Amino acid sequence: MVGNNRGPRILFIAATLAVIGAIPVFAAANGHHGPADFPHELARLAIELGIILFVARLAGLVARRIHLPGLVGEIIAGALIGPYALGSVGVPYFADGLFPLQAEGLAVSLPLFGFLAIAAIVHVFVAGLESNTTLFLKMSITGVITAIGGMIFGFIGGIIVPVFFLDMSLLEPGTLLLGILSISASVGIPARLLAEKHRMDTPEAVTVMGSAMFQSGIAILLLAVVLGSAAAFEGGEQAVFREQAATLAVRAFALWAIVGVVAILGARYLSSFLKSFKSPVVFSMLALALALVLSGAFEAMGLAAVIGAYILGLSLSKTDISYVIQQQLHPLNAFFVPILFVVTGMLFDVRLLADPQFLVLGLSAAFFSSIFKLFGTTTPAFWANFNRRGVLRIGFGLMPREETALVIAAVGLAAGLMDESVFRIGVLMVLFSILVGTPIYSKLTSGKERGTREPVRGAEPMTLPFHFPNAEVTRLVASAVIDAVRAEDFFFFRMHTSPPTYQFRRDRVFFSLRHDETSIEFTSDPEDAGYVRTLMHETLVQIRTTIAGLTEITDPSNVGTLTGIEPETSGLVLSPYLDIRCIIPRLKGKSKKAVITELVDVLANAGRIQDRDTVLEDVLAREQEFSTAMSYGIAFPHARTKGTKEISIAIGLLPTGLSFGSQDKLPTRIVFLIASPQRRAVPHLQVLSNLAGKVKDAESRLALQNLETPEEILRFLKFGVKPNRKKAPARAEPYTAYLPPPM
Repeated sequence: MVGNNRGPRILFIAATLAVIGAIPVFAAANGHHGPADFPHELARLAIELGIILFVARLAGLVARRIHLPGLVGEIIAGALIGPYALGSVGVPYFADGLFPLQAEGLAVSLPLFGFLAIAAIVHVFVAGLESNTTLFLKMSITGVITAIGGMIFGFIGGIIVPVFFLDMSLLEPGTLLLGILSISASVGIPARLLAEKHRMDTPEAVTVMGSAMFQSGIAILLLAVVLGSAAAFEGGEQAVFREQAATLAVRAFALWAIVGVVAILGARYLSSFLKSFKSPVVFSMLALALALVLSGAFEAMGLAAVIGAYILGLSLSKTDISYVIQQQLHPLNAFFVPILFVVTGMLFDVRLLADPQFLVLGLSAAFFSSIFKLFGTTTPAFWANFNRRGVLRIGFGLMPREETALVIAAVGLAAGLMDESVFRIGVLMVLFSILVGTPIYSKLTSGKERGTREPVRGAEPMTLPFHFPNAEVTRLVASAVIDAVRAEDFFFFRMHTSPPTYQFRRDRVFFSLRHDETSIEFTSDPEDAGYVRTLMHETLVQIRTTIAGLTEITDPSNVGTLTGIEPETSGLVLSPYLDIRCIIPRLKGKSKKAVITELVDVLANAGRIQDRDTVLEDVLAREQEFSTAMSYGIAFPHARTKGTKEISIAIGLLPTGLSFGSQDKLPTRIVFLIASPQRRAVPHLQVLSNLAGKVKDAESRLALQNLETPEEILRFLKFGVKPNRKKAPARAEPYTAYLPPPM
C-alpha cells in the first residue's frame, strides 16, 4: 500500500518543482534585470528554500525505495542542484543561477549557510532531548575512551595521503587540518537515524552520541589551535606555538566541561522555570531560544555550536517537559532537517568526480581515514562490555563526518591554510564517510538485538503487554489509560509512528504506550513497571464500574498485585500526605465496613477531608465493585471523591487480622485508606503505588505490623526507621504465620 502511494506523490512533487522553475520565466516578463539588491536576494533565498524542501522530499522517497537512508538521497540531491552543478545554470531573472557559486570561500551564499548552521543546532538540540541522561553519565567513560581511540587512529589515517602521496610536511597546516577533519564525527547523522528508529537511549547510541560530541569538540579545539598558531608555524617559533596552543586548549576544554556539568545539574531548576510559563508552546520556544543562545556562545568562544545545543538538550532529556518540547518542535525540526542535509550536499564539487587523479587521491584519503578511525573506535569498545554487533554499531556510527568536518574544511580554505586541492580531498573524505558509513550504520541499528554482552541497568526497558478480545475493547481501554495518566498531571506526547506511540512523563516516571487491534504494550524502565501495573489495574476497575458489560471481558486482578512494586518507584515524596493524627495502631472495627468507617472518621476529625459522608460513600462504593484487599495481608481502600480537596491518607493496623476478601484468602492486617479529589489533577496512583512499595517484602510488612505507636509508624513510612527493640511484642495471632516466601 505504501509503495503504491509513492508514485503519485513523486509525480506531484516533480510537477510542483516544474511550476516553481517556471516562476522566474514569468517574473522575467516584468523586465526586472537590475543589480543584486536586497529584494532580489530575498526573492532568491525564498525560492532556494522552497526548492530545497521539495527536492529533499523527492530525493528521500527515491532513496528509501532503493533501501538507502533518506538523508543519503538528500545529500546527493544537494550535490546535483548545488553551485557546482545545476545551481549555477542561469535562468531568467537569475542570470547567475539559483544557487550560484560564491567567492567568499563558501560554496553557497552566507544566508543559506546560516540556515544550515541553525538547522544543525535545532536538529542536535532535539537529538539531545531524545537521549538518556542517566545512561549517558553511566557510559561517559566508555564514550571518552572510544572517542580518544578514534581520534588517535583517525588523525593518523587522515595524514597518510598528504604526507606520503602529496609530499606535505607533518606540521604543515593543510596536513594538520586533514588530520583534524578525520578526528571529527557527525552528531546530526547518527542522531537522525537513531531518532527515526527510536534507538536513542541504547548504550551504543549514547556512546556514539557522547563520542561524536567529544570528538567534534576536540576537533574544533585543535582547529582553533592551528588558526591561532599559523603564524608561529610559518616563522618557526615553536616555543611560542606550544605556549599559545596549550593555553587556548585548556581554556576551551574547561569551558566545555563546566557548562556541561552545570547544565545537567541545573536541569531540574531550568525545567521548573520553563514550566512557570504554563503554555507548552511558549516554554518550548524558550527552550529553543536558550539552545540558540548557548550555541552562539560556544561558537563565539571557539567551540562548535552544536555542542552547546546538544548539552542543553541532554540536560533537559530527563525532565518531564522533554516530550512536550519534542512535540512542539517537531514541525520546526521537520522543516530544518532537509535544509541541513541538502545544503551539505551542495558544498561538494561534483565536477571532481571526472578527474581520475583526484578520485584516486581523494578515495585513498577517505579510505585510510575511515578504516583507521573504525579500528580506533571499535577496539576500546570491544573491551567495554559491547558484543560484536554493539562494537560495529559504535564504529560505523562514528564514521560519518558532517557539520563540524565541513566547517573545518571551509574555515581552513578561507584562512588560506589549505589550497583548493586539499580542500576538495577533505570534502570527498566527508562525502565518502557519509555515503559508506550511513547505510551500514542504518542496517546495523535496524535490529532489536542487544549491543552489550551483559545487560546495562537502566538501558534495557521492560515491556508489559496486555491482551484483549477485540479491537473495540482495546481502543476503549487505551483511551481510558491515556485519560487516567493525563488526570495524574503527566505530560503527554504522541509520536508520529504506525501504530501511534504515546509517551508520558512526570518527574522521574516515564513510559510509553502502543496498541494494535488486540493488545496494549507498555515500555518502561523496570523501576516504573509497578506504576504501570497499578495504572492498568485501576483503569480496568474504573471501566468495569462505568460499563457493566466489561465485567465479563477481563479480570483486573490478572494485572498483578500492588505488592510487587519496588519502593519509591514513583519519584514522589509521601511526607506531605502523611499525618500522625490519621494513624491508628490498633483498629477496633470487626468488619470491613466498620474499619473503613473508622479510618474515614479519623480523617474527618483531623480536618483532612471536607465531607465525611461523601468520602465514606465513595470509598465503600469503590470497595463494593472490586475488593482492594491485596495479597499478603494488605488492603488499599481508596476512591476519587468530591468530599476532599487534597489527597488524604489514613493508616490502621489489625493485630489479629480481618477478612477483606483478598485473593490469597489471608486475613488483612495493614490498611491504607486514600481519598483523592475527583476533578483535580493529583498524583493519586503515584501515592497508591508508593505506599505499596513500602510493604513490598515480608520483612517490611512484619516490621510495620509490630509497631505500636503512631510516631513509630510515621517514622517507618517516611524514613524506613524501625524501633530498636530487643524483642518484638507478643501478638494474639503470630503475624509470621502468614508470611509468604520471599518475593
